[in-house]
Amino acid sequence: MKILHANVKGPITVHVVETPEDLPAFRGFVLNNPHMGFDTETTGLDWWNAGNGFHCRLAQFGNHDTAWVIPVELGEPFKQATRWALATAKRLSAQNRGFDIHTVEEDLGVDPFPLVQKTWDTEILAHLVDGRAVKEGGIGLKLEELVPHYIDADMGARVKKSMTEIAQDMNR
Repeated sequence: MKILHANVKGPITVHVVETPEDLPAFRGFVLNNPHMGFDTETTGLDWWNAGNGFHCRLAQFGNHDTAWVIPVELGEPFKQATRWALATAKRLSAQNRGFDIHTVEEDLGVDPFPLVQKTWDTEILAHLVDGRAVKEGGIGLKLEELVPHYIDADMGARVKKSMTEIAQDMNR
């Protein structure tokens, strides 16, 4: 397992699962965190056409100071751990939950309806706070716009870049 450290308004630890032997620690994290953030990293955005190579590369779960990156594209043990975590979580938060829920439905066979009921969509919540786009003088609704405003000016770009690098490293 790779363990990465960052400082975003406090220390954050990122656990990058590499082998099935790393999964028991992930399961312990899930059991101790009934409310988690959830995200997927995919091979693109064309999620309605799974036959074109679109699939989930990574599933990510986290709380305020700890994140877990699960390489679902590496096989069934990782997919099973992700399905289990989604079923076990009492509450999830996701930015644009429709994308992530459809991704795990198509790629992992997860029933989307229980997830819809227990997942808060931070994009909808952001819209309620300020529905204006950046060009209209608002904060914006995209994660890349919200993270710099609410968390850290450079963090959004750094996190997106690091998740892309982790996904690419898994295939080397």
